[in-house]
Amino acid sequence: MDKYIDVHCEGIDEFEVFDLDGLLERYYEDGFTLDSLNLILGTDIDDVSACSLEDQEKMLDFLSFLYAQKVNENDYLLNIIDSLDELFHISKDCIAKYVGLGLNEFDELIKNPSKHTDKLGAMFRLINFFYAISKTYES
Repeated sequence: MDKYIDVHCEGIDEFEVFDLDGLLERYYEDGFTLDSLNLILGTDIDDVSACSLEDQEKMLDFLSFLYAQKVNENDYLLNIIDSLDELFHISKDCIAKYVGLGLNEFDELIKNPSKHTDKLGAMFRLINFFYAISKTYES
């Protein structure tokens, strides 16, 4: 299968479809290892091409989340805060105190995060990476 397929549909912008080989190639190019992938997925794979369909699906889910998930800098922190409140009943006020900010300051940060640093893209990718690990690890 190709690494990606460009698809053009009326009313839909271009998007990519990734296969496992392409995602693994990108994962390895970024310097990650099979050992790390095994630890993240809770597997013991020596040869990706010979692993079970279930393990391949786990890999595809995790790697798709890392490389195909678009991270929107304007909504990402707000979505995380909303999820923490909805899923775990952790209030925004509690999180603001934990990170050492007043509620108004914290609201400004999560509503307009790109205004606060020039390294935001890397920070969001890092957050996305840890979120992908936790999402995959819990399944």
